[in-house]
Amino acid sequence: MIDSIQAMLTFDDDDGDECIYVVCKKTQNDILQRELDDLRKEKEDRERELQDENAELQGNVAKMRAELEAIMKELQDLMDTKLGLELEIAAYRKLLEGEENR
Repeated sequence: MIDSIQAMLTFDDDDGDECIYVVCKKTQNDILQRELDDLRKEKEDRERELQDENAELQGNVAKMRAELEAIMKELQDLMDTKLGLELEIAAYRKLLEGEENR
């Protein structure tokens, strides 16, 4: 590519300035195209990283939801046990009050 640019630059013509301008624009275009390619690659890499991070976070959310469900079930079991014990205490209290009134 450099050889072709040098060949164009050394091309002696009446339109020499125009030829140099075209070569400069082609060179700028090539540079910009490489930068664009690099940016696209960076973007794809970043998107891949973010997708991996997102998958990890979704896994964490699923794990936490499962833990929350287990805790909620345990809490419900404890609440049911507490209610059962309160009813049993109330029944014994009623029996004791009946015995005291005899």
